[in-house]
Amino acid sequence: MNISSFSFEGWKLASTATLMALTLCIVVTSGCSEAPKGPLEVLQTEREYRGWKIYSLDRVNILYPEGHPQEELFETIAGGYQVAADQMTHRLGMPPFVDTLNVVFYTGFGQGRDLTAKHWPYVEDGVIHYWKPSLPGVTLSDFMVQRWSSTWPSRDLFHHGMRTLFDFSGRNYHDRTAQLQDSNLYVPLGNLAVAPKFVSDSERVQSAEAASLVAYILAAHGPGKFKLLYEAQGPFDSIIDEHLGLGVDSLESGWLDYVDENKWGGRDAER
Repeated sequence: MNISSFSFEGWKLASTATLMALTLCIVVTSGCSEAPKGPLEVLQTEREYRGWKIYSLDRVNILYPEGHPQEELFETIAGGYQVAADQMTHRLGMPPFVDTLNVVFYTGFGQGRDLTAKHWPYVEDGVIHYWKPSLPGVTLSDFMVQRWSSTWPSRDLFHHGMRTLFDFSGRNYHDRTAQLQDSNLYVPLGNLAVAPKFVSDSERVQSAEAASLVAYILAAHGPGKFKLLYEAQGPFDSIIDEHLGLGVDSLESGWLDYVDENKWGGRDAER
């Protein structure tokens, strides 16, 4: 992959699919019984979401309020979610994703904050709660990672690196890392690994480097090795040595060579 973050344009590549027929009842000997409610239908019974509608396309359901400003784009958005989920499963070495994505799509930051009391979009009980202007790939990444690993990583480096890598902003985080080097803002890997706080929703120095590093490890060492690093406990230098057979300096050197090859205009940027 020649850039570190997938592009939001990928959401527009999803083919138009016909709406799947929904089975409204199960025929049994005594007649017809109501099918179990899905998670979005359950939310519709809550006061905050009464009167909200559900848009469905293939493996994606979107719960939204009437008059949502993005409603005309839901076909593209739903198709994009499916394309993005499929790309993430491939990149992380996961089995094909065949389940349903349930998304609550608020009209914007104000409504999202007011109804959820949260500052950023999030995933709860298998449901993605999303609002603009945040990037849709961030919460989708959180959803997919919960299926990829049951272990919360011991360091923010890998968690927020993945959230940024798969944000679908179209940004080249290798290029951003090279820019940080040129402007003397680059955080060396030894310091990045022990950084006390990442906030990938709003911070774009450490998170950009972390995304670039994760992309490099996935490309150079594969998703299996990366998962071992993601789940490993212990000092950073110890887990790098144990699972990659490298010192931190060697890992950083290989990573920065990869940055040089994959930044815009790099040797392999057009590959």
